Amino acid sequence: MPTAADQVLRDSIARNVGITLSFCSESGGSHRSRLLSEAPQNGGVWVETVGGDAAVARSQQGRPAVSISFRSGEHIVSFVSSIVRIEPLFRLSAETTLSAMLLAWPAEVHLTQRRNGYRVRVPLDAKLKARVWRAPFGTENWGAELSAELFDLSVTGMALVLRPASAKIKLPRIEPGDRLKVELSGVDSSPLVLYGRLRQPPQNLPAGAIRIGMDFDDIRATIEGRRTLVQVTRLVGEMQRTHARRRRAG
Repeated sequence: MPTAADQVLRDSIARNVGITLSFCSESGGSHRSRLLSEAPQNGGVWVETVGGDAAVARSQQGRPAVSISFRSGEHIVSFVSSIVRIEPLFRLSAETTLSAMLLAWPAEVHLTQRRNGYRVRVPLDAKLKARVWRAPFGTENWGAELSAELFDLSVTGMALVLRPASAKIKLPRIEPGDRLKVELSGVDSSPLVLYGRLRQPPQNLPAGAIRIGMDFDDIRATIEGRRTLVQVTRLVGEMQRTHARRRRAG
């Protein structure tokens, strides 16, 4: 039975919404594209193929190799799918053809409420320290700890800067849909542990670093989660007051 998320995707396809498309491979990249049409005969989604990424797409056919994300109203919509086939002369209209690829209809479409919580930058002299672990999309297999700095924080998510451990060691490839576990220390007597998911492609920074945005899991669902939310709300409030005092001081 179609879900509300499926219907949002169908409505977005009908409007040819712009998307961010990421190839889940070392050779792929991310770019702006758009939804073209639904393929009801085989339950797929046609999306535009831009520039030289057709070659990458062909190399990834049949794999769960494409991550799509876009905004729809108050939600961020995201899903991962596999490439069924490439059509270099997809007919968009009687006058227009373009390069396109057919994606399998996603097994799960995620709707994330766009953040309505105020994000506050973390002061450089803040005592907060972050430890980060990543699990690739679809798993709970936490990898090695990543070198990280907390960039900003809200009651719905946070931004982190990840840096390579050394100039000779690259960060692992991080994709939308990956799970993240963050341990914040310096907040109380015990660390604060938060779980969430990366929804957008990382932003590249100098020296091989990246900035990522993490949306928290629904921490209101349990008593422990609600306690965590109280702590996060208090931290955000403290940093807001710190920024306000410093602005007044000049």
